[in-house]
Amino acid sequence: MRKHEDGETLTEDERPKRAYPRYKDRRIGKLSDFFRVNAFIVVSSDFAEVLGRFDLGKGGLSNIELYQGNRVELVPGAWYFLNLGCQKQTFRSGRSTGGFVQPDLWPKGKLMVSLPKDNQIAVATAALEGCDLWTDPSLAGALFLSGRLEAALKAAKLTRNVRRARCMIVNED
Repeated sequence: MRKHEDGETLTEDERPKRAYPRYKDRRIGKLSDFFRVNAFIVVSSDFAEVLGRFDLGKGGLSNIELYQGNRVELVPGAWYFLNLGCQKQTFRSGRSTGGFVQPDLWPKGKLMVSLPKDNQIAVATAALEGCDLWTDPSLAGALFLSGRLEAALKAAKLTRNVRRARCMIVNED
């Protein structure tokens, strides 16, 4: 799980195959198209269809079985584990104006995304190149989307539960 939280690609053996709610009496109703189960990202078939049209780097999608709390009955629908497969080192903390914190007990220099507003997080122009969905090892908890991917998800009406903020692109002088 730690590897996935760090934005690294999981092998076939490391990928989750099934997931359950914590409490056995929990009954899952309608789920959003994008959510986390523990630290793992799970998406609906509609969300997966859009992602499939974009560059996910070494990552991709694999089926995951979601169970009701009784751990016998499946949650209806097709669900996919999003295996992160691209890292870019483009976050620029010195040029950012907010949207991240350094937790007290974390190592010095290790930052975590908080609740950024548009244009608070700065990224280098290199963020515009390569894969359309990525993480940055210097900003824990952040998942970056290209403008093209964000527009496609928005057009498909799949962004309701995806907290997002526009990043500021900065030149490296």
